[in-house]
Amino acid sequence: MMENTRFFRENQLVIFGIIIAFGVIFAAAIVGNTAYQIKKLNSEFIKVTGSAKKNIKSDRVIWEFQVYQRSIKPTDAYKGLNNATGKVITYLTTKGISPKSITKSIIRTNMLYKRTDNGRVTHEIDAYQTYQTFKVESNDVDKIAQLSQSAAELINQGVFIRGSFLKYFYIKLESLKIEMLAKATENAKQRAQSMLKATKNNIYSMQSAKMGVFQITPADSTAVSSLGINDTSSLNKQITAVVSVIYTIR
Repeated sequence: MMENTRFFRENQLVIFGIIIAFGVIFAAAIVGNTAYQIKKLNSEFIKVTGSAKKNIKSDRVIWEFQVYQRSIKPTDAYKGLNNATGKVITYLTTKGISPKSITKSIIRTNMLYKRTDNGRVTHEIDAYQTYQTFKVESNDVDKIAQLSQSAAELINQGVFIRGSFLKYFYIKLESLKIEMLAKATENAKQRAQSMLKATKNNIYSMQSAKMGVFQITPADSTAVSSLGINDTSSLNKQITAVVSVIYTIR
């Protein structure tokens, strides 16, 4: 017994050193295994982008144009404009446009000044120009598109039109966006499955999903913007939805 005690006292530093060495090795093993588990966990996901496209035809149109008259006297310009706008209303209603679909802005007047021979503007009034903006809204996009092209007929009646343009919209856009997001998400899932097929892995669950911006472009356009596009110039459009999805892997 005394010999054991003496041996322990003489070799206690060696014994403690061995214990500490084993402790360090064990701790390193735990840390290393933890690092491996974290790395393994972080690598068990896949991020994919899905998209969906659909061609649509606009079902709402807004046609805007200005009617104007010019005269030396402001009263004559005003009377001429009233006469012209009356002809426009008659023209539109006889073509089947409801008066409720037609709105007019207030009448505005510009003073036009004379110019010198070298093109400098003087302070002498040359004429008064009055104008009024018309807006026609309708769901009959084909009819309005045709009318906007044939509105030159009004020139023969002494009506002057300028700034004519059409804006096309799709009324059911919000409900369509929901449908497109679902299709884009399904496309993302198919892409993930296709990518994992070679590794003999499968997707386990959706970890997160982020909706991208919608691109509403002319049907034949390939334009893309990070802020999204909302084209109103084309009757026929293409809507594109994009979704970024992260799946866990098993």
